[in-house]
Amino acid sequence: MKYSIAILVLAAAFNTFATSANFKGSLGFETTRIQKYRRTNANTASASLFNNGEAIPGSIEDAGIQTYIFRLNPEIIVNDHVSVFSELSSGHARGGNIGGQGNTNNQGTGFGGKFYQSAPSSSDIIHVNQAYMDIYADIATFKVGRFSKHWGLGAVINDGKRAGDRFVSRYDGIEGNFNVGKLYITPYWAKIDTSIHHLQGSIRDIGVSVLYDDPNNDMKGGLLWSMRKSGSKSNAMVVPNTTGTGSNNLSESSIRMFNLFYQKDWKNFGFGLEIPFIDGDGAKNIYGTNSNTGVKSISYLGEAHLNLSSNFSLFLNGGYITGDSNDNTEFSAMYLNPNYNIAEIMFNYNLFAVENPNLNVHDAAITNATYAKLALHYKRSQWTWKLGLLWAQANETATAGSQAWQHDLGYGYIAAANQESDLGYEADLSFDYQWNPNLILTGFLSYYAVGEYYAFNNTASPLNLEDVIAGGMKLNLNF
Repeated sequence: MKYSIAILVLAAAFNTFATSANFKGSLGFETTRIQKYRRTNANTASASLFNNGEAIPGSIEDAGIQTYIFRLNPEIIVNDHVSVFSELSSGHARGGNIGGQGNTNNQGTGFGGKFYQSAPSSSDIIHVNQAYMDIYADIATFKVGRFSKHWGLGAVINDGKRAGDRFVSRYDGIEGNFNVGKLYITPYWAKIDTSIHHLQGSIRDIGVSVLYDDPNNDMKGGLLWSMRKSGSKSNAMVVPNTTGTGSNNLSESSIRMFNLFYQKDWKNFGFGLEIPFIDGDGAKNIYGTNSNTGVKSISYLGEAHLNLSSNFSLFLNGGYITGDSNDNTEFSAMYLNPNYNIAEIMFNYNLFAVENPNLNVHDAAITNATYAKLALHYKRSQWTWKLGLLWAQANETATAGSQAWQHDLGYGYIAAANQESDLGYEADLSFDYQWNPNLILTGFLSYYAVGEYYAFNNTASPLNLEDVIAGGMKLNLNF
């Protein structure tokens, strides 16, 4: 009831400013069927989330996923110098489950090295993802409040502006955008969302980006530097304890990121590159021990497209994202933003969440992988047909008798067997139908040939694998 009252009050307030208020947002629905989602025909009903390698605990064969996504973006132009922007969404990951209570849980198990992901840490039904002022001054434009950020290809810092994006990189603080010709210099200071807001529970982030943007030559590039420090009580950065019944805070940590970006387009060809590098020290409990652990990870990401004709286009994506190297002294896994996905099944769903209500099926990210994807798009009138083929392999695998890292759930363990590196390949056939300028209907059919990496169940007898087939429909509205 209190949320309904709050929304009514907000609507009345905006009605007062009817001449200068604007409502934007998006609403989407998804239905997906995944056959053999556990990737095996073995009985895994008694498997645990911990110390079972890649075995997905569960008893059903197929998964039916029906979810919605919703965000509302009210805007007010106060005067020539100040505007107010905001974003409201429901549940965690901007949505919930169709036919049931909205999913308010964030990733309940596992830390996963997600140093630069900023999903809500609270369990509120309504989330205020953004609420900030744009102040226009002679020397710069300033943002004050809770705002989103985007950098490069959106691989790490992503503002979630697309209709189907479920996550948003959000910051509480102040940012200034100074423009000198084609050069944009943007320093900022912010605190990051955590359910413990004061003293040792805070996460502070300072940084600056330098972007050169030349729209006349379709070229832009730059560098972002940031420093993220967390207090000893921050429960936005946790890992499971060794029993799997609770979690340990990461204690004080100091994490730096350098993110290099470049993008260039010609008439029929274009490409983009992003290289995020993260390092730091002071993080404790990553491996379940109360000792400092260094952090060092890197990714190399590339995207290219070639227009073959007015109807056909060719796309090539490739990437190298580090996994954890099984070294107790330095954590090396990197996790990309969940909005940055490359396939319909692989890296797109957290399949451990299908039969576990404490996890969110959309909390998934590309990690520990070298991949390449080739796609052909055919566009005519309101239709776009897409055919894609993706191959991937793991950069780090478990070795018997050594420390290993479960990358999907984010915990360390001692491996009892060796693990293969093949993640498999995926073929996707999909279409986009632009029903009208604001409404788009998407359908897909995917076949995932599961690699031997997922046969690992931390025993001498690996799982018998089964390939995965998925299909679904999505309806997204921008308004």
